[in-house]
Amino acid sequence: MNSKPEFGDEVEVRKSGKKYRGTFVTEDGGIVVLKLPSGYNIGIRAETVRVLSRRVVKKRSTVRPGSGPSIGLVAAGGTILSRVDYRTGGVYALETPEEIVENVPELRNFSLRFFKPFEKMSEDMDWEDWKELAVCVETALRDSEGVVVFHGTDTMGYSSAALSFMFTSLSKPVVFVGSQRSSDRPSSDAFLNVLCAVRAALHDMAEVCVCMHGSLNDDFCFLHRGTRVRKMHSSRRDAFVSVNSEPLAKIWADGRVEELSGIRRRGGKTSLDTRFDDRVSLIKVHPGSDPSILELLDSSGFVLEGTGLGHLPVSARKSWIPVVKRVAEEKPVVVTTQTIFGRVHTAVYSNLRILYRTGVIPGLDMFPETAFVKLGCVLGRTKDLDRVREMMTRNLAGEISRRSMP
Repeated sequence: MNSKPEFGDEVEVRKSGKKYRGTFVTEDGGIVVLKLPSGYNIGIRAETVRVLSRRVVKKRSTVRPGSGPSIGLVAAGGTILSRVDYRTGGVYALETPEEIVENVPELRNFSLRFFKPFEKMSEDMDWEDWKELAVCVETALRDSEGVVVFHGTDTMGYSSAALSFMFTSLSKPVVFVGSQRSSDRPSSDAFLNVLCAVRAALHDMAEVCVCMHGSLNDDFCFLHRGTRVRKMHSSRRDAFVSVNSEPLAKIWADGRVEELSGIRRRGGKTSLDTRFDDRVSLIKVHPGSDPSILELLDSSGFVLEGTGLGHLPVSARKSWIPVVKRVAEEKPVVVTTQTIFGRVHTAVYSNLRILYRTGVIPGLDMFPETAFVKLGCVLGRTKDLDRVREMMTRNLAGEISRRSMP
């Protein structure tokens, strides 16, 4: 190397007579990792590396002015804010929001305001983090056209549902974004996801939504409603799917938007209610499961993942009916289906009619995670069982459809 490059420098790499130009990421064992203008990374055993221009290091601040619209960026952690340790091949949380801008140069065209409520992998988050995140997003909304929340993918559906219910009204977009692969991996989905999320934050909508790859290719992203989205694959780039609903829209990096379902428009005011009962339990019912768990747990309410149309064991050796009836007299018991897609029904089979005479609350077409988060929010606002039933069966944030198509 004729001059030792540093992270972010523009360099030219020669290998076997070919030239590659891009942004220098790192060098390890003679392998130079280069970010190409397309956003992809490549690793080359370079013969020469020539520095074309040095990265301009700017003073880090919470505001990065630009000529374009103002966007709030809330950094909560996750793979999208992680980098690869090229010595081990593992991923470690190191990137700052400023480095996200360096990785996605198009963001320099926007006026960006950074917020960092905490830095956590999403599997470590809980209801207290949802509250803190919601308050931070409310602050970010005040001086921006919309907000993008960087978040880990594993529990992003829980967080997006929580903010959907905590914001009882919303005036601008709140867009969650993550990545299945860290931004300096060759196959990272972060580049397109971030660009589309920023474009979505400028769209005419007032929704909490999730913006992730819509296919295995780098062609477009889907916008999913925050109460309808679920991670359905552990590693695919198009892992996020809208459940029992169409995605809100398809969106491209250049800002084109194709709306696919009804979207709430900008306007009105933003109202936040972060009250949450953290003693709600989510329980999967399985063959041979013991219903006594409902009386053993010190819970204020339950969401049960039944089978099929929302079945619980009725005539089994361990019938759930007597226990459910006792518990439902004092606490809300919501029944959903572990099939994920579809909805529960109260009367198709005789066992369902027996079940719903116990006083359980039908989860309709909410999938279990959304019902779990919603029950926590509802119980944070009221403990009256009739009121809880009414709110759980009423559409609050786009989580319930009047009917489901077969």
